[in-house]
Amino acid sequence: MGKYFGTDGIRGIAGEDLTAELAMAAAAAAARTLKASGRHVIVGEDTRASSDMLTSAIAAGLTAQGTDAWMAGVIPTPAVATLVAKNGAAAGIVVSASHNPYEYNGIKLFGPDGYKLPDAVEDEIETELDAILAGRSKVSSGRGNIGKVVDYSEGQAVYEDFLVSACKKGLKGLKVVLDCANGAAFSVAPHAFRRLGAEVLVLNDCPDGHNINVSCGATDPSGMAKVTGMLGYDVGFAFDGDADRSMMADEKGEIRDGDFEMLMLAKAMKEEDLLGGDAIVATPYSNMGLAEALKEMGLRLLTAGNGDRYVLEMMKKEKLNLGGEQSGHIVMLDAATTGDGVLTAIRLASLIASGKEPASVTAGRMRKYPQGQKALKVARKEDLEKADSVWEEVRKIEKELAGKGRVFVRASGTEPVVRIMVEAAEQYMVSEMLQRLTAAVEEVLS
Repeated sequence: MGKYFGTDGIRGIAGEDLTAELAMAAAAAAARTLKASGRHVIVGEDTRASSDMLTSAIAAGLTAQGTDAWMAGVIPTPAVATLVAKNGAAAGIVVSASHNPYEYNGIKLFGPDGYKLPDAVEDEIETELDAILAGRSKVSSGRGNIGKVVDYSEGQAVYEDFLVSACKKGLKGLKVVLDCANGAAFSVAPHAFRRLGAEVLVLNDCPDGHNINVSCGATDPSGMAKVTGMLGYDVGFAFDGDADRSMMADEKGEIRDGDFEMLMLAKAMKEEDLLGGDAIVATPYSNMGLAEALKEMGLRLLTAGNGDRYVLEMMKKEKLNLGGEQSGHIVMLDAATTGDGVLTAIRLASLIASGKEPASVTAGRMRKYPQGQKALKVARKEDLEKADSVWEEVRKIEKELAGKGRVFVRASGTEPVVRIMVEAAEQYMVSEMLQRLTAAVEEVLS
């Protein structure tokens, strides 16, 4: 992680950490680094109250560099990646803080190929951004070199057409619940599913700028799952604020996370020879049960660093088409360049609509080991690496698990948080070990 860029772009509390001045300078730095003068950049946003302010600042930074800003409005993050590749844009910029609370916002960048920018390019942008903020460089590139702001709201329909085209057989007769998290998918997801013939019940599709991700969506899919089971729907899906994640509920109302989703997709993609190899890629947070279930199918589970960018790097290196995170951030390179929650939901719904078996049966092939996670707000997350007492406790727990479980402790790349995960054969072990690690972290970092 750099000075400004975390694991997924620039992120912070809008108006404090992430200001209009920073957004304008970041856009200008990106345009200069990517040599976008005379070309266009597609700009999208989620439904946060601060998104309009930040996209306006980004448009100013781009046009000051002689770059046209194509404003797509409220649209999922993966839509921008898709539109960049389709339109020959120099880059894509999304204003969103994904699953974070409304007071946060962020800036995500995509290159001209629709992929997130490599670390080396982000480093170049940071250097230029630093120069602008320090007064050694300017936002403007000179007299007469000024771009235009273009209304590109039609991009929403282009993305919707892309989603519909990804489901060849349609979803006629399928009953689906969609929780849109009062976020970027609130319009496009229901429209796409209905065009495919599904009967759709929509939850949390009334954004007011402040209710994004609040007790709903992929970070809290319990309400969606309850409705799916109680009303007898075939499947339910919950997206996060920018719709790059999707969590599923089966017909019984059981929540099925990204591990279950990857298992279902892996089974189908193997049958259709779409995997690109004999493996899929996940992160250390994926349940041990996923590896076991894949092994029964003749597949391997490769483990990348935490974060979708590292999953994607390994997928490209190993020439594999499926990877993702337990959070429901699933990447399918045979169809898209980044994680796409709505596309994931449509593919899973298509498998269920095919009538081969209900979601609970396919997902039931995976034994889920007891797992506990905590996100602890701390004052000094940057001191975690040097917190010897925490790592001593980690080593003790690993010795006790004796290879029959796992423990991970890491600092978040987007929030002032330390994340802890413990996985073991029995729930009582998970609870006790999680309590010990929580106490160790809080003692030295709070």
